[in-house]
Amino acid sequence: MAQLTESFQHFEKELEQKLDVAKGMGLSKEHIDLSAKRLGDWLLKESEPQSPEQVLLKQMWQYATDDERHAMSSVLHKMIERTVH
Repeated sequence: MAQLTESFQHFEKELEQKLDVAKGMGLSKEHIDLSAKRLGDWLLKESEPQSPEQVLLKQMWQYATDDERHAMSSVLHKMIERTVH
């Protein structure tokens, strides 16, 4: 269980770093969310998950509608902002 917790904390830290870069570039929340959605669409087609968290996100993304994908991007953004900052 400790390994899973550490893996998820690493995942959150990576997302926090990417979010900080985007904000540092002056991107709005809406632009970041849209970019995250586009990235998720690309990752679904082009990458293989490397962790249990990535497997879960890929499966969720695969079955979600376009609106649900946008919502997941927004929620992930909020989650990272509130849990890490």
